[in-house]
Amino acid sequence: MGGDHAPGEVVRGAVMAAEKEGVEIKLVGVPAAQDEIAKWNKSGLPVTLFPTDEYVQEGEPPAMVLRKKPKASVLLAAKMVRTGEADAVVSAGPTGSVMAAAMGVMGLIEGIERPVIGGPFVGFAPNSFVLDLGANVDSNPYHLLNFAVIGTVYVRRFLNIENPKVALLSVGSEEGKGNETVREAYSLFKRAVSTSSATSKGWTWLAVRLMWLSVMALSATYLSSFPRAWAMPSTGGSRPASRARCRMRNWRI
Repeated sequence: MGGDHAPGEVVRGAVMAAEKEGVEIKLVGVPAAQDEIAKWNKSGLPVTLFPTDEYVQEGEPPAMVLRKKPKASVLLAAKMVRTGEADAVVSAGPTGSVMAAAMGVMGLIEGIERPVIGGPFVGFAPNSFVLDLGANVDSNPYHLLNFAVIGTVYVRRFLNIENPKVALLSVGSEEGKGNETVREAYSLFKRAVSTSSATSKGWTWLAVRLMWLSVMALSATYLSSFPRAWAMPSTGGSRPASRARCRMRNWRI
């Protein structure tokens, strides 16, 4: 299994989740992980291993994984969601392969064109959700609108924020600021909302990984319902954050 100090720490975290959150955990990975389950799962919690010797290595082309590694852990985990054996996939593996597996096995919701990665600023701004954090490098205006809609649904359901603010990354708060993609996305956002308020004064600084950002979202491909079971495939990495400015509107989508 991938991730830091895997498979031991991955298994340990899975056991903690089963204990604290009351969920069933299905681990998909190398057979040796069974020894770690026996080590950490002393209480007989619902943590089981689905063994496979195939997994994605860092740097492997995502398309090749779908074609040449049919038993790769991330593919098997995605198939569990498709068949109803699990409700969500959690992976510390290479981003491209996770996205390819999600799209190739589960597909996309109608109207959504791209998968997206998101996450909260834990500790700094726990009631926010930021995306995209690495799944896309060439988003167009419609993709950014997709992300905003996905994020709005996510925070309403999982963060219990009924009317979340949605922000679009730009170089300033004025409507005409930003490149062509941002300006077109801004127009799409305005047409998509039911109500809006004036642009906020001052700057909102956020640490983000990519050029494009709509806050509060996570791919509905991954979390379409509250999880009863989590399928956690093998294989991780991180990228440094950069600084950016955001334009804020009280959009309701």
